[in-house]
Amino acid sequence: MRPLSKLNLIQDRLTELFSPKPQQPTFFSRNKRKPETVQLRIRGTKDEFYRADVLVDDLCEVAGEFVAPFGIDTIIALLYKQFLQHIVEGQVKGKPLDLYKLAQDLQAAHTAYRGHTITTQELRQQSENHWSLQERTQKAAARPKYYEMQITLNRRDAFRGEVALEDMQHIDPSFHMTLEQLLSLLFAQFMGMVRTNQKVVLDELIASLSEE
Repeated sequence: MRPLSKLNLIQDRLTELFSPKPQQPTFFSRNKRKPETVQLRIRGTKDEFYRADVLVDDLCEVAGEFVAPFGIDTIIALLYKQFLQHIVEGQVKGKPLDLYKLAQDLQAAHTAYRGHTITTQELRQQSENHWSLQERTQKAAARPKYYEMQITLNRRDAFRGEVALEDMQHIDPSFHMTLEQLLSLLFAQFMGMVRTNQKVVLDELIASLSEE
């Protein structure tokens, strides 16, 4: 199985679970605990990051002292937390969550947004009584230049994300997405919403941050 993040937390946890345990904990084994947080790098375009920076300024100005200090990484962590919550609850806005459809939607969104080659099938008429299925390959929008940002996540939440991605891979073997790609996609989709209706996004963010 291909790693689901550069951290490969699933393999790391499996190694930890099945490694021989010392009969009596030593000083070194007691202090050899995994850090509670991990660092991941997400990708985004220049305009996504500077728009997010402006959004953070607007949030600080509107929310003031009602929310704790935060930055772009806080917004990404919040988006990811909401994603995990849908997975755990098995529903989105009161409707059952279909993991197979979610996997297909995520893959399609990732392909379209990142400007990969898209292959479709079309039924074409070759003669009066003969039709054939032909593949058509077209290039999506030209790839923009990407920048990377390091963010910090709770280790347990990052591990759960890898497990969710593996579950989707079992349901749809053609699906593959890393945790870094998922986080980057959630961020990109969110910034697309900000472009179209920033006030609604601001209000929802303030409400979410106030609950933290």
